[in-house]
Amino acid sequence: MGYKLPATLVTIALIVTTYIFWSDTTEPHKDSVSEPSPSFEPTHSPSNIADNAEISAADNLPQQLRSTSLDGTRIDAPGIGGDIWLKPGLVFYFDYFLSLRGEKPQTTINQLIDRDIRSRFSAAVAPKVYDLFQRYLAYQNALAERDGQVDDLDDFRREYFSAIEADVLFNQYQQQLSQPSKAAKQHRQWQTYQERVKQTPNDKVAITTEMFGEVAATRMQALEQRRSEWQQRLDYFELQFLQLQRAQGLADNDKQRAVTDLLQHEFSEAEQRRVKALMRLRGHALK
Repeated sequence: MGYKLPATLVTIALIVTTYIFWSDTTEPHKDSVSEPSPSFEPTHSPSNIADNAEISAADNLPQQLRSTSLDGTRIDAPGIGGDIWLKPGLVFYFDYFLSLRGEKPQTTINQLIDRDIRSRFSAAVAPKVYDLFQRYLAYQNALAERDGQVDDLDDFRREYFSAIEADVLFNQYQQQLSQPSKAAKQHRQWQTYQERVKQTPNDKVAITTEMFGEVAATRMQALEQRRSEWQQRLDYFELQFLQLQRAQGLADNDKQRAVTDLLQHEFSEAEQRRVKALMRLRGHALK
């Protein structure tokens, strides 16, 4: 049986999941994919999370996340850290950082989670956790390339994880959520949100406001607007790039020079690296 991963809802899941931890004193936001496993509660207080030493973010992580959709949030992944590296909550822990895709280059995301892993886990097991993250990233990318559809999801996962790893990351995590606990209650609430948005997608903002508050809805709208603007800029650049490649009478060197000028005119230095990576995914090689 094929497996379909709702990519749009996954993105919303990670956005909304992180928004609910904003405190009243958080600064306004500055301009600057996966199985959803959110852990949230509308009345959850950031101070409650801060009391949990083992899930506190690395000292420099909040600063690294400024001007992103995760600014002002903390990772709600109880039990992640220490000497035991394979735990059910790792999927949510990884997805927390991967929700930055589209805002930060993948290399930057890798650096952020690498530092955070080393701050949480002992030196003996931290490399194992980072290796698992890299395989989870490859798994997510491969799943996205197939539009979330595979004949046998369990067999597909075994291409990236051992039987024990797959069981802990996916099966045990789902079993944990199904237990009569706070996590299960939160997960059911999230499923209700997904169902309502799927039924009436035009009411997404109203539903988000109702279930998570005005702050979460406003920040979600702002993030989606920025991502939409970025997509429009990238599409415009690709269109111009293709027109230059098809231009008659231009030497290859002149085409390359024109593409470089266009890239530098439309994007900042940091954005140019992202554009080159994304264009490669679209089958266009930029020098």
